[in-house]
Amino acid sequence: MVKRKKEEPFTEKPLKFQRLGKPGTIKQDGAGSDDQTFGIKFKIKKSSGG
Repeated sequence: MVKRKKEEPFTEKPLKFQRLGKPGTIKQDGAGSDDQTFGIKFKIKKSSGG
């Protein structure tokens, strides 16, 4: 329970960032897959060259 609470705020940061950049990506990924969203976000950033 404690571990989940600590991960909540951490995931909220990247989720909001992606939403501003590419909202379609998050929708396709699914809000239920937090772990996958983080990995995809990193891949997109690397692909974007930023």
